[in-house]
Amino acid sequence: MTRAWKRVPFLRWSFWRMALGRKHLRTAWQVGDGREERLAQYVEATARRGQLDDVIRVIDQYAYDEAFLMNVGDEKGAILDAAVRRAQPRRVLELGTYCGYSALRIARVAPAAHIHSVEFSADNAAIARRIFTHAGVADRITVVVGTLGDGGATLSRLRSEHGFGAGVLDFLFVDHDKSAYLPDLT
Repeated sequence: MTRAWKRVPFLRWSFWRMALGRKHLRTAWQVGDGREERLAQYVEATARRGQLDDVIRVIDQYAYDEAFLMNVGDEKGAILDAAVRRAQPRRVLELGTYCGYSALRIARVAPAAHIHSVEFSADNAAIARRIFTHAGVADRITVVVGTLGDGGATLSRLRSEHGFGAGVLDFLFVDHDKSAYLPDLT
């Protein structure tokens, strides 16, 4: 696929299918056409098991060749990589797992880090866990189903079950529903 095609996602049907399915996307946080499950199957069938770099490559390939995904992607991912390298975190909190792409990038760049990723959709969390297992990093990435905007339930679980408290977080990556950014961070 040419580089020009990659830069013009709105010319692809999978982009328009996602745009037309906004209602489903805003409630289930999946596009509604099965692309997330197909991604997990594609990764399991195509990427070399235990090869983190290959899993990331295969997700990029799927997003460009099969179906548009609402993930960071390779170009913005390079910016994330640079920020993680600078921070050299040991404990990361990610808000918004989706299918796990950014957590994989963080795990690659910060091999000593443990990543806790909060995901609203239980279906997305299950898909991400399958991908993490296939990549060989499931022991370094914990997916917590919930949202910080749920009246404190998820935050309480992060404290009680995962040891979150003052001064334990080295890096925060926020990549979820844009309307939840301010409420989640206040």
